[in-house]
Amino acid sequence: MWGYVTGTSSKATDEKATNYLSLVDSWETDNSKVITWINNSVVQSIGTQLAKYDTAKEVWDHLERLYTQSNFAKQYKLETDIRALRQNELSVQEFYVAMSDLWDQLALTETAKLKAFKPYISRREEQCLVQFLMALRSDFEGLRGTILHRTPLPTVDSVVHELIAEETHLKSYGDKDPKLPSTPAVFAVPQRSQNKARVAPDECSYCKQKNHWKSQCPLLLNKGNKQQRPQQQQNKAPGLFQPPPQFRPPGPTPWAPRPPPFAAAAPSPIEHDFQSTVTPPPSALDPQVFEQFKFLASNPIAMSASMPHSGSGLSSTSTSGILSSLWILDSGASHHMSPHLISFTSLSPRSPVSVMSASSTPMQVEGVGSVVTPQLSLSDVYYIPTLALNLVSDPRTRKVIGIGHKLGDLYVVDELRVSGVAASSVDLSYFRLSHSSLVFYLWHVRLGHVSASRLQFLASTGALGHMSCSFAPFDLVHSDVWGPSPVSSKGGSKYYVSFIDDYTPQQNGVAERKHRHLVETARSLLLSSGVPSVFWGEVLLTATYLINRIPTAHNSGLSPFEKLYGESPDYSLLRVFGCTCFVLRPHVERNKLSPRSALCVFLGYGIGQKGYRCFDPVSQKLYASRHVTFLEHIPFFSIPAQSHDVTQSDLRSIDPFDIDIDDIFSDVSAHETSATSDTPETSRSYDSTTPMTAPAPDETTDVPLRKSTRTRKSTKLPDFAYSSYSASFAPLITNIHRLTEPESYREAISNPLWQNAMAEELTALYQTHTWDLVPLPLGKHAIGSRWVFKIKTKSDRSVERYKARLVAKGYSQQYGLDYDETFAPVAKMTTVRTLIAVASIRQWKICQMDVKNAFLNGDLHEEVYMTPPPGVPHKSGEVCRLRKALYGLKQAPRAWFENFSTVVTSLGFTPSNHDSALFVRCTGAGRILLSLYVDDMIITGDDYDGIESLKQELAHRFAMKDLGTLRYFLGIEVAQSKKGYLLSQTKYISDLFERARLSDKKTVNTPLETNVHYTPTDGVPLSDPSLYRTIVGSLVYLTVTCPDIAHAVHVVSQFVTAPTTVHWGAVLRILRYLRGTQFQSLLFPSTSSLKLSAYSDASWDSDPSDRKSTTGFCIFLGDSLISWKSKKQVVVSRSSTEAKYRAMAVTTSEIVWLRWLLSDMGVDVSQPTPLHCDNKSAMQIAKNSVFHERTKHIEIDCHFTRQHLQLGTISLPFVPSALQIADIFTKALSSLRFRFLCDKLSMLIVVAL
Repeated sequence: MWGYVTGTSSKATDEKATNYLSLVDSWETDNSKVITWINNSVVQSIGTQLAKYDTAKEVWDHLERLYTQSNFAKQYKLETDIRALRQNELSVQEFYVAMSDLWDQLALTETAKLKAFKPYISRREEQCLVQFLMALRSDFEGLRGTILHRTPLPTVDSVVHELIAEETHLKSYGDKDPKLPSTPAVFAVPQRSQNKARVAPDECSYCKQKNHWKSQCPLLLNKGNKQQRPQQQQNKAPGLFQPPPQFRPPGPTPWAPRPPPFAAAAPSPIEHDFQSTVTPPPSALDPQVFEQFKFLASNPIAMSASMPHSGSGLSSTSTSGILSSLWILDSGASHHMSPHLISFTSLSPRSPVSVMSASSTPMQVEGVGSVVTPQLSLSDVYYIPTLALNLVSDPRTRKVIGIGHKLGDLYVVDELRVSGVAASSVDLSYFRLSHSSLVFYLWHVRLGHVSASRLQFLASTGALGHMSCSFAPFDLVHSDVWGPSPVSSKGGSKYYVSFIDDYTPQQNGVAERKHRHLVETARSLLLSSGVPSVFWGEVLLTATYLINRIPTAHNSGLSPFEKLYGESPDYSLLRVFGCTCFVLRPHVERNKLSPRSALCVFLGYGIGQKGYRCFDPVSQKLYASRHVTFLEHIPFFSIPAQSHDVTQSDLRSIDPFDIDIDDIFSDVSAHETSATSDTPETSRSYDSTTPMTAPAPDETTDVPLRKSTRTRKSTKLPDFAYSSYSASFAPLITNIHRLTEPESYREAISNPLWQNAMAEELTALYQTHTWDLVPLPLGKHAIGSRWVFKIKTKSDRSVERYKARLVAKGYSQQYGLDYDETFAPVAKMTTVRTLIAVASIRQWKICQMDVKNAFLNGDLHEEVYMTPPPGVPHKSGEVCRLRKALYGLKQAPRAWFENFSTVVTSLGFTPSNHDSALFVRCTGAGRILLSLYVDDMIITGDDYDGIESLKQELAHRFAMKDLGTLRYFLGIEVAQSKKGYLLSQTKYISDLFERARLSDKKTVNTPLETNVHYTPTDGVPLSDPSLYRTIVGSLVYLTVTCPDIAHAVHVVSQFVTAPTTVHWGAVLRILRYLRGTQFQSLLFPSTSSLKLSAYSDASWDSDPSDRKSTTGFCIFLGDSLISWKSKKQVVVSRSSTEAKYRAMAVTTSEIVWLRWLLSDMGVDVSQPTPLHCDNKSAMQIAKNSVFHERTKHIEIDCHFTRQHLQLGTISLPFVPSALQIADIFTKALSSLRFRFLCDKLSMLIVVAL
């Protein structure tokens, strides 16, 4: 063909020659082929300029004039391109291919002398290695340094091999285990005084005396104490952090007047800020009542004897009202308790139970209910009329519940009020928030459990609401490595490194002390949130983020962030670590019917970008998003969390707030216009009067606030019931419980959803009399059984049902003893597509039905025994003799199909001779078609009354479920409109991305690269080929509705035995193509004809390893594509004509079968079916019955085409190669050609019909 480009092959000009017309036709054909090849090899913008030229030489000359360059210009451009090329988001394999292409082009510019000079070649290879390593991402920095220090330097190919292995290791976590960023933790800390006195372990931090702690300090515990601190403390008073007046308990305080902020000394621990000396009565209490209350507080017996009806002073109306609003913190109480009926928002009767008081007096519990206050929700509160005061059981809450003061030996909670008896003594004006929970504690946990004094300083300076701007650089940096961690992080890390800039001369121990500070802060976050320890990396990053934003005294009241950047941090972005949140899912992960948000746990703040880091345990994805709605008062995990994996047992039952999930992201535009998705001023508010249920207590026991001599009883977990949740909140709870499917009966029995599923299965087994319990006869063996659990979902990913299946362990059956025949037919996918196409063209309605427990309807003829399954009561020594077929038995499918076939045959149906799973009934009223695939069936036809009668009859014979109009069948989504039926597998493709752990959003235009041939020896063998085989198997099923990937899947399927990295790259390309065409559908138009037509083609010598050709064909019913195939031929063909002739034989066989099948469906197939071919030589072989030298070796079965051509079954019209639709099933094509043929296949991305 090169002669057409150079002009040496000229067009015949002698018109008198005998074969002149033949020579001209041949020359024009070949000339057009060359022009077509050139057009397909250039971009569209260049191709449009070539249309004006008639010969290949003119086209080539035009391109040569435009793009010919000197060798030096080429070298300059190639060298520039090589230096500019960077790996960025490319894989190692893709980057290597790109680099190799440039190197090869550069090598073409070299002279023959240079190519023969070995030192130059060696130098060039070293230069290529350096260029390749320089352009790699920072992910490979460690391996790059190792390679550069080797002697001698390795080859580029060996380096690529190592890099691919390293890349596989880095990507092994994927979406399931998102690798955490390696961004270093950066701190800014001041120089610390070296002579600071340390407090001894047993030394009081208040009076500096030994042998007691501050909580037992006599100066603080002495009643009515009004002494000032010792002189040594007064001298240090100006350096103390002081809680603002809003956070001080009533009464005199030991603090000195407020000094300038952060003058000296370290802050006191936060637990000290909730304690005080004995204080005067709260303003809400009458002095007389207060004295009586103090008497009761110091006399437990008197307290238990003082009842509202006793006639004492405390039983008066005013006193009762005061006492009903006071709650006493009691670490010895087994439950929350209250004697005041008015305090309860809900109350239910309780079976008789008694509570033993400290005086050994039993008190009767008359009910259990909920108490709701503006600050705290208490559930499972005992109503005990004989009790004197409200008691809060501290182990029941396990969190800070408010502010209180000590009275005698008791703690009175000031900020836990159930009525308006006393106004709150806490002024929250500093924070300008409207949350129902205590704002002080909310900001305390947001800032990583920072001390109250530092929190007071942030509030008093107004740092929570304004910003300034300046900049400062780093000076001196300290660094240290911490580890190893006892638990690997989500990304597999066991160490972290910190970098600290303290603006001081270097000193030993700075990094070590910062490690302690960092780990302590991280521990507080980890323990308070209940986040599993596997997320310790995220916790450390969050701790770093918070420490850098908290002011320190040694920085003159500035935070490290402000010291570094010169601007105040934005505290309005902070949220409670480990809380529940909803993340707006990206557009590519949702459609119009899928959930708009994902339920996640908040794990920190974005690094290098604005956003929150949130983890979705369902998809195992780590989101970094600005569009997040937080439920800060709802922790995601229970505490403590010891498991390393996020499982269903880690999830906490969420309080049933009446939340409208659909409204959470109702105003997306509002989120997108701001850098933050939720600020305190605009955060979603919840009705504080809504009844709530407090989280159930954990089995662990916190250290009590005070010692008690009472015997603590174990706490019973409250019974779980979905009825207590609001309708709008139910989807959230359901989503939590469907995170995992149980692996065993023991795991499932604890969940009411799976209990119901197993009960439903056993009920079906009993109703069909599946077995008899009998002793096991001598000489017989019993097979085992197990439960299998599956969550059935709809096409929109919503839960359809929870299904439990009892399965026999049929693998232990013995042939000839307890089973014989096992084969059972199912509907062919081609039959299903043909049936839908016929129904679409004839405007028939398609119905779908499902047989419940189908295999239980099959009768067993063999004697089979099975051990009783878990959950079935039986006597010792008894086994189940099976009367009905059970799932898992080898003969179960055959037994079920025989029974079903017998039933439908008795109803007038006849099984098709060409698909045993297709049943047809023809009557005067019309025709009914029924196709069965195990227990799923589709029914269509024009006898609508007969179809309804058939449904009723089947429902009478079997346990059936009428699914209505066909919507979702065997993973295929079917949509109907006036223009026809659309078949797609959108959900299946989405699930495939998750199984392949494909996290990137890249797309390509074609599933295969052009001019690339794969062999078994390409690349490096995969260490674990199981994922490759799983994905390829899924792709094979995906070709049921995606003919555009049929050839690509055929190619990668040839390497499932020993796949390599190159083959895996080809699979990833198919997936990226599917990413861009996920919502593409196969259209079966309702306006087409019922005429059958076919296209056949072959790619000769397409496999470089065995030189075999590839057959491709597609068959249409009207405009509906119902059958196609891409398959390697079984023998080697000697020419392209021979290869295409073999392809015609395969296509003819499919045509004959389809004609018979369509005849069963009532379609007229009397006319010959056109089989389009673009090879006239192959057509002549089919038409000519003479065996000659070039065809005598072709197998007899290939002449099957010739026979049916003579019988009139087919016809052989010629089609130009440009219009050969089957071309898409034989080779990789350019994007323009590929898209053109996809349109011919009726592959459409439908927006609206």
